[in-house]
Amino acid sequence: FEDWVRPHFESGVLEPVLEPWWQSFSGPFLYYPGRRLVPAPLRAFIDYIKSPAGHW
Repeated sequence: FEDWVRPHFESGVLEPVLEPWWQSFSGPFLYYPGRRLVPAPLRAFIDYIKSPAGHW
């Protein structure tokens, strides 16, 4: 997560606060209804995020 915001810290757009207490962050989580009918756009998004191309 820090890699996503680091350029903004360096440019001064964002300012880090409480940095000594930051916990490691493995990435965002997506919560959606599991085994039920999932709308096609959401299914496409989930498949993309799970694919190697979708890894940030």
